[in-house]
This record gives sequence, C-alpha cells and structure tokens, in this order.
Amino acid sequence: MDSLSNDHVISRGRTISDIWNMKLSIATLLVLLSLSAKAQQDPLYSQYLNNPFVLNPAYAGLTNNLNFSLGYRSQWAGFEGSPKTINFNSHISPHDNKMGAGLMVISDQIGNSTINEIFGSYSYRINLTDSKILSFGLQAGIANYQLDNSKVNT
Repeated sequence: MDSLSNDHVISRGRTISDIWNMKLSIATLLVLLSLSAKAQQDPLYSQYLNNPFVLNPAYAGLTNNLNFSLGYRSQWAGFEGSPKTINFNSHISPHDNKMGAGLMVISDQIGNSTINEIFGSYSYRINLTDSKILSFGLQAGIANYQLDNSKVNT
C-alpha cells in the first residue's frame, strides 16, 4: 500500500491544493477585472484656503452673504501647452443659514485638451452647539472634454 501524502485526492486526480489554487486564481481575476483606470486631469488649486468652496460643496452658503469668486491660474508660464485654469463660483444661504446653494463654472486647458465644467451645489447645516456646526453638501454637474489634435507635435 502506498503511503498517503499531505494532498488528499478529492476526485478525478485533483488535490485540495489544486482546488485552492484554482479558487485563488479566479478570485484574483475577478478583482483585476473589476478595477478600472481612467485618465483625467483635474484642475489644480493652490489657493483653495482663500476659497474652500472649490473643494467642498458643504461650504456653500456658510455665511449669510452672497459670495462671488473669480480665479485664474497659469502654471509653468512660458511653456507651450502649460495648464491654465479659470474658475468662477458663487454661493449663498437662502434660508436662515440652514442651507446653501452654489454654482461653479470651470475652464481648464492643458496641452491639447480643454475641459469645461459647470456644477450646482447644495448644502445643509445642523447646529450641534453654539460653536459647532455639522455641514454636508452635494454637488452635481456636467463636463465637456475636448481634444484639439492639431496642437499635437509629431
């Protein structure tokens, strides 16, 4: 009689380690297939502390004032195709500083691509104490991506 090895035969000559390797391979394949990669260039903001609304829609209408902001950024000045970003935004608190509404328009150019975006924002605030506020926001919008291949050097 042959001695038994650590791999017990299940059926049709497959061992437990063969089945384990097959399950691991299928799980790895499913994880890799579920991942997606998208290339995009988001606008870069270096002065977001002066205007937190560009990064966080919950900031909309944080004060009772009507707020407007216009920003322009030119990075790597002097280089052809350097990034240029124009941002206009406005937000206000229309109802007792409990909620806010805002609008943001962005035009971002880098190389041969131009991205134009418009977003609407809504925020809601809950006063926890006299000095603490919980604010959350929602932002939705549309974006238009354009490529001008005539600007590409060959």
